[in-house]
Amino acid sequence: MRGCGIPRHPSGGSRRRPLGWAPAARSPHPLLEEIPLNVVTFIIAMAFFLFGMLLMGYAPELAGFEAIAFFGGILSVAIAVAIPVNILGRTDGV
Repeated sequence: MRGCGIPRHPSGGSRRRPLGWAPAARSPHPLLEEIPLNVVTFIIAMAFFLFGMLLMGYAPELAGFEAIAFFGGILSVAIAVAIPVNILGRTDGV
């Protein structure tokens, strides 16, 4: 494999970076480095879920807007369920 055209580092390894390699991204704020992204995503999803439940609960009290408020609550709960299924499902275990 000496003549394959890839320059070799003196330690024997290739000087080229592997395909898809990128330097580690640094957080702009030191506090954000300590909080895992999963926790932030969970808090956002829980906020959507609780807001949706609250909206569905108060829908009968909103005269003239019952259907809109209830549908908004259903939509909010659907978003809350979709966040962990779609976003966290792709980032966990990578």
